[in-house]
Amino acid sequence: MKKTVIALAVAAAMPMAVQADVTITGSVTAKYYLAAETATTTNERKKGGLDVDSDLDISSTEVLTNGMTATASFDVGSEGDSGKVGLEGDFGALTIGSGLDADGAFQFADIGAAAADAEDAAAAPDGAEDASEANAIHYAKDFDMFSVQVQKNASTGAHGRTVTPAAVATATAVATNATNAAQQESTQLGLTAELMDGLKFGYGYGKDKNASDNADVMGLTYAWEDFDFTYGQGSKADGTDIDGIFSAMYTMDEMTFKYTHDSADDVDAVGTTDSTGKDKIDVTYTGADNGVSVTMEYDMDEDGSDSGKVDLEVTYVTGDLTLKASREQDKSTDASVAYDMGNADLELARDGSKKNTTVMYKVAF
Repeated sequence: MKKTVIALAVAAAMPMAVQADVTITGSVTAKYYLAAETATTTNERKKGGLDVDSDLDISSTEVLTNGMTATASFDVGSEGDSGKVGLEGDFGALTIGSGLDADGAFQFADIGAAAADAEDAAAAPDGAEDASEANAIHYAKDFDMFSVQVQKNASTGAHGRTVTPAAVATATAVATNATNAAQQESTQLGLTAELMDGLKFGYGYGKDKNASDNADVMGLTYAWEDFDFTYGQGSKADGTDIDGIFSAMYTMDEMTFKYTHDSADDVDAVGTTDSTGKDKIDVTYTGADNGVSVTMEYDMDEDGSDSGKVDLEVTYVTGDLTLKASREQDKSTDASVAYDMGNADLELARDGSKKNTTVMYKVAF
């Protein structure tokens, strides 16, 4: 059996493979809109609308005669196509391809959570490439005392499209890129090190070819008994500083309490997203025996105003049935009932903010 994809990736440079593992996974999801407001964006549907999304993933792993491992994978589906090849050994892990995290090496080092994740900063509209994914070369290596990741993003997206110059210069570059289905050329470095028992340091660097300055983050985390502390700071690609973000978390049996003070705007590896500084309290309860879990997020602006912003979510699991209800900060209510049938899932859901009611049926393999 010929392994054509692998052969092309390691052509003539590697010894012949002695064994191979191939994994095929995928899913087809159908969602019907029982009720909906008039569509106003590409992400919304009218009443009676039907969305069908499909995804097929094929991955192969080959153990080479010299002990190294060659990998190849590709993803074909409604969200777009991607493929990548890799090589792992004592030297580390090298991955080349499309569909890689656009800020993977940068986020790896942001252990203090000072940066905005590109995946959270801009979700691509239907039919567009996701700005959180990139054509890139990524390298990772774990040493005794520290770990490093290096990444080079190409100047084109997965299908060769490039970003418009006007979009690069704006502070909303990430969101604009999602719309234009484009990618910016950038270089990233991420480093983490264990300084002592429980104390970890991280430093990330990002340079976008079209940005006026570098972006960087520095973070510290410390774990002691049932407490976890984090601190992060850095600078944005426009040269302005991030004052810092601090969090303290305490875990007690099934309860978790977390306080976060964010005095900075968010930053990502290639652009910036605006966020006013604020204090936040998160409380989580996970019932190991009763199937109930509750999460609450209480936000308060830095100056103490608008302190009534609360997110609340309650989930109840009994057997194969999951019931979920949530109250959002915009005072809308979401609710869903999901039934797990093994490789198939059935869900009835209500999106309060969009006033959408949908029935979703998904089959995975």
